Amino acid sequence: MSDIPGKKRIELNEEAANVRLRASRTGGVNLSTAPAKGITLNTKHGARVSKTYKGLTLGFQNFNSVVRGRWNVGSNNINLSKSGPSLSNKNALGTFNFTRPKSSSATVAGIQVRGSTGAIIAFGGMVISLIRAAAVVLMVLVPYLLLSLAWVAHTLWSGALVIGSLLIFLVVDVPKQLLQKRKSRDSIPD
Repeated sequence: MSDIPGKKRIELNEEAANVRLRASRTGGVNLSTAPAKGITLNTKHGARVSKTYKGLTLGFQNFNSVVRGRWNVGSNNINLSKSGPSLSNKNALGTFNFTRPKSSSATVAGIQVRGSTGAIIAFGGMVISLIRAAAVVLMVLVPYLLLSLAWVAHTLWSGALVIGSLLIFLVVDVPKQLLQKRKSRDSIPD
């Protein structure tokens, strides 16, 4: 899809009796069927034989090798193809592709936007998601942080009281007791 404003994706995608009819403005009309698991026959793309294991798909399509991998880590997606890996982030406004930003897409009022415009909108959605996540984390962590600070302040105050009491005992009490002991010794007649 191009960045030209006003261009919309028009597509018909219907399935009946294990045969799928797909008609789109850009791709034309094609029929596909899957007679067995891992085998797909398509009037536009030919025959495909593939096997998927833990997100990695290996196979052949029209005697050309197929390598594709798709993995999700939270809202981040890692995709693998013959042209290399890509990393993208899915959010409420669209999908921002970090490795190929022009492959990003966004949906605005039901219209899918791709390319640079889609990248800007999807990046904005990602920033909004990050700000919202940071706010949630702060709302959870701030009470614990305040409690920790209160505990540290209480511990420091208690330690200061103990040290202050010890200093008063050593500087004031011990000399006073020694002085009283000396006076009491001096006042005893021989």
